Amino acid sequence: MVQHAARLPTAARSRQLRCGLARGLTTPTTQRRTYSAESSTSIDAYIRDMLRPGPGGVMKPAPKQISIVTGKAPPSDATLFAASIDELIDHLHTLRDRERPWKYTTSPVERHKRIVHLVRHLVVQRRQRLTAFLYECVVDTMGDPDSSGLALVHLIKDMAQQGIEPTQGFYSGALESLMVHPNYVALLEILEHTRARDWPESRQTIAVALLRDEQYELAYDTLMELHTSNTRVDPWIYDIFVFVFGKMGFVDEMTEILAARLTLASTQGLDALQFFALDVCSAAFHYPGTVAGWNTLVRSGKANPPDGIVENVLNTAARQA
Repeated sequence: MVQHAARLPTAARSRQLRCGLARGLTTPTTQRRTYSAESSTSIDAYIRDMLRPGPGGVMKPAPKQISIVTGKAPPSDATLFAASIDELIDHLHTLRDRERPWKYTTSPVERHKRIVHLVRHLVVQRRQRLTAFLYECVVDTMGDPDSSGLALVHLIKDMAQQGIEPTQGFYSGALESLMVHPNYVALLEILEHTRARDWPESRQTIAVALLRDEQYELAYDTLMELHTSNTRVDPWIYDIFVFVFGKMGFVDEMTEILAARLTLASTQGLDALQFFALDVCSAAFHYPGTVAGWNTLVRSGKANPPDGIVENVLNTAARQA
């Protein structure tokens, strides 16, 4: 899994690592511009683990028709060198556009790996200084299944060692990664920093992060506080809670969350969600949930449940006789 160095090595070791990352790729022979802050080998290590550079060889003129952002194959070094630094930065803005989330279903590009590819080129090949923006780009990739919560902790420490102050965008990306890779210590640290700066929090993201970390009571309280305060919550958040709580056997809480979900205007996937709830409630002999599900789905003719659910419904009804 992704590993980060605890401290920056010497400048000589840093240059050795960059040469190893390049794996024999030739670069322009212009002399490197010196500056006080060496590029982080920790971020280099993360990039190296996330992305294996292509085979080396003599650089050729960049094909004009290859798009750095939307091309199915990762752009070659020749293509990237043909682009200016500002153009590459613009491409990173496009890839991590937070106003218009990336549409995975309509693009063959693996957004996380493409971001890593561009950041690696800027840091290793172009010798660019590490900035808060580049760290934001890297933290956006940590929601990838190949990453980990520990990698996020190391990235935050590395950022502190570089003397770079985390931004609101960095913490937003970090919270989103915790929905996939839980780390309660990192979550507490992020919340402490954001609240100290009075930055707005994505409470629904926090709720899912707590759920992913198996902090079920805290996650439930957070979600229901959002509901009772009429704060907008995406429907899929409720759906995830219903499925997880149903699987865990928290039937009372599941039915409350389902009732909150039914107050939303969105009906996408609602029949499947209610059918799942009927199965769970009838199996647990939960009478109110079973009656609600049966009346909504079966009496209305929306569903024809299998024999197993029908038997559970009959057993639940018999217990109330």
